[in-house]
Amino acid sequence: VDGDATNPSSNDKWVYFRRGDNTALGAIQGTGSASVNFSTTSDATLKTDNGLVTEDRIGSIVDTLQVHDFDWNEGTVTEQIGLFAQEAIDVLPESIVAPPGEDDAGEYLPASLDYSKIVPILIAELQFLRQRVAALESA
Repeated sequence: VDGDATNPSSNDKWVYFRRGDNTALGAIQGTGSASVNFSTTSDATLKTDNGLVTEDRIGSIVDTLQVHDFDWNEGTVTEQIGLFAQEAIDVLPESIVAPPGEDDAGEYLPASLDYSKIVPILIAELQFLRQRVAALESA
C-alpha cells in the first residue's frame, strides 16, 4: 500500500497484481478524486490482434445471452437484473471465473461470472447499431 488510504491519490495502489516475471496484470488503486479504480492489463503489446470482431459474432452473443429479473434466495436484495453463469458459460466462456462444482468435501461451489468481460461485447454492439442508425438516417 502506497500513500494515504484515507484520501486516495492516483499513486495509491492497495492491491497490485503481477506475474512471476513482474509483468503487471491489474490493480486496485486510488484515482486522485477520493475514489478507486479496478484495472486489468489490456496492453496491445501483450496481445496478438486477430482483427476486428464481426457484427454477426457480436449479434450472436448478444442475442443468446439471457438477461433475467431475479431475487437472491438469501439476504434482502430483490428485483435485480443480471445473467446466470450457467447460461453464459456456453455463450461467453471467458466471462466465467468459476463454473459450478463441488469442493473436496462435496459442498456446492456456485458459479461466478465477471461482468467486465461483457463490456467489450456491449461496446461493439453499440458501435454496430450506431452504424446502422447512421445508414438509415442518411437514406
